Amino acid sequence: MHKKDFINSCDNNTYKIKQQLESIKDFILSDAEFKKLLSINDWDKTVELEKLKIINYLMLECITKYSRPRNIAKHKKFIDEARVKLRI
Repeated sequence: MHKKDFINSCDNNTYKIKQQLESIKDFILSDAEFKKLLSINDWDKTVELEKLKIINYLMLECITKYSRPRNIAKHKKFIDEARVKLRI
């Protein structure tokens, strides 16, 4: 793989993920039940950090669920080596 192709692929994925996160954020802010669940309003300054961490985690989980590559078993050795290098 050419270095420039790799960089373009990473930039493209970054853009897609940003769009997906924006979409999830917009959904959360427009859904009355979610806003109530998270206690989101315009007057309360209290921030529940644990809930924010959970929502951030769920947003990332949503992205990974729908971005999961096919043929994982076929590339298991590569995935295992990459996880070691990336400390995942």
